[in-house]
Amino acid sequence: MSSILYTVNNDTVIHDYEYTRRAAHNLSKAVSSEDFQDKSPETILSYLVDKMYRVSFGDYLKRYLFEHFDMGDDFSSLRIEDFTAEISESFYKNHVPFSFEPTSRRPAATIRKWLTQFSVRRSVIFLLAFGLGMSLEDVELFLTKILGETSFNMIDYKEVIFQFCLRGHLSFDHAMELIARYENDDLGKPSGTAASDYHVGSMDSEEELLDYLRFLKSDVKYENKQQAANQAFDQLLGRTIELIARDKELSRLDHINAGLSSGSTVQLDTGSISLQMVEEVLYSGISSTEDGNLRRMKDSSLGDAFQRYRLSRQRINNIQKGKIAVDRFDLITLLFYIYAQKETEYDEPEDRKAECMQFIDEMNDILARSGMTRLYPVNPYESFILMCLMSADPWDSFCEVWYQSYQ
Repeated sequence: MSSILYTVNNDTVIHDYEYTRRAAHNLSKAVSSEDFQDKSPETILSYLVDKMYRVSFGDYLKRYLFEHFDMGDDFSSLRIEDFTAEISESFYKNHVPFSFEPTSRRPAATIRKWLTQFSVRRSVIFLLAFGLGMSLEDVELFLTKILGETSFNMIDYKEVIFQFCLRGHLSFDHAMELIARYENDDLGKPSGTAASDYHVGSMDSEEELLDYLRFLKSDVKYENKQQAANQAFDQLLGRTIELIARDKELSRLDHINAGLSSGSTVQLDTGSISLQMVEEVLYSGISSTEDGNLRRMKDSSLGDAFQRYRLSRQRINNIQKGKIAVDRFDLITLLFYIYAQKETEYDEPEDRKAECMQFIDEMNDILARSGMTRLYPVNPYESFILMCLMSADPWDSFCEVWYQSYQ
């Protein structure tokens, strides 16, 4: 299992290979233990809470600011206002906005949120990179060690441009100009050098960068990645809704003693499945409050690490309206649900491993078509999904881990 997880295409992503390999080894070791075979949910929760220790993003950011801006000798004496002032001054000095999108949120409120969150989306890291004048090595550390995600995705034109500009100490405005040129088909004529001759970190001139960007834009495998991600999300959500509608209809027929077998054809009423129902099914291990909402993430022992991975009905609605972009965790959650609903029972670990490998292959294919990197076992949520798939009952394990995390 570990060999597939940390096999990486060097041309499309920068990785800390040892860090990834170690995470894959620890995951493989956990699912091979006797405790996992006998008590999968308990073992999974223990692994996520105790073995996959992660530093809070906000805490690490404060420590970075303390050292980067030489904020004195006594870290403990500094207040959040001191860190806020340093970030604000640096962002204004470097002419970097506090969001990629228009926002009415005050800068101070945005900064305070960064400083107090356990985890953030990777776009925040790129803003901070330009705003604080980070080195390329520091950015990679924030992405891989603190967020638990992959480093720069070299088939994502924006991240290619960010990597080039940060390595060359170019401004945020220059990066945004290059992004606009890509999106407006204003990349100029080829230099004559094949883009395949360029490798990660080897593009030393803007001419070479533009050659590589032209290659990405002209290759059907790399163009329209956001559109591909949206299509994948819609397809996976549609399959999820069909499965929920099927279960609902089978339950109704079973309740009236129709004697219909689970393999029989039923009339699916997918239109009756609301986004609230999708959320309730996906997170049936989490109890609801009196107003019908799921309990808050902060009440869960996984709350800090999993805060931004829960596919709520609000998030689904915003994706469908185009207000926010699909990310890898949305796709991973939906495909996992589909796999977890399979009625085949696997008594032997090797059979479960084969099913998990099939999931990995399909998931990696979807991620690649969506311009995203392969499954990454360093990330706690992705480890959680893979461990559930290796258990005797993936869906029961998924729900039970969520349930126990609130106890």
